[in-house]
Amino acid sequence: MCDGQMRERLIWQEDELKSVKLRVRTRGVKCDQCGYQSVSVGQMAEYGRAVADAYRQAQGLLTSAEIRAARGRLDMSQQEFADYLGVGIASVKRWEWGQVQEKSLDRLMRLLTDAVQAERSARHLRTRVRRLKRRPVGSADAAQLRHPSARSIARSSSGPRGSGKTAAR
Repeated sequence: MCDGQMRERLIWQEDELKSVKLRVRTRGVKCDQCGYQSVSVGQMAEYGRAVADAYRQAQGLLTSAEIRAARGRLDMSQQEFADYLGVGIASVKRWEWGQVQEKSLDRLMRLLTDAVQAERSARHLRTRVRRLKRRPVGSADAAQLRHPSARSIARSSSGPRGSGKTAAR
């Protein structure tokens, strides 16, 4: 044990979440003599959020700040946002405070809060439906399009109403 003083400062801390090695910058304490550093108990919540957000960035997921910002752009409370997404308010609170959301829920949030992402997904769906409709009638994918629910999806994805574009039948 050295005689140095532990001082609060920004430190780099290495950690691992879901088998992904991460390096985060966070508030902690560091010995001015030997260089030992640690995160104090009072800083653990902030540190946990920093680790979760570093993991999210590494995995291409929305960070806690990005989720709060998306909710803010829609001018929604946490309860309204939870209702909008079809999840419980506890999930929204956990995501905003650092628990990592599932990839499927991250995608749902992007589709419901980002018009550019939603339009990109809609274009992809329309392209996919058109491609399936051109396949031979005997193929399994074409048979799916003969199902009533698939036909209604194909019609609704053919273009905005009044655009003059219609689905090929």
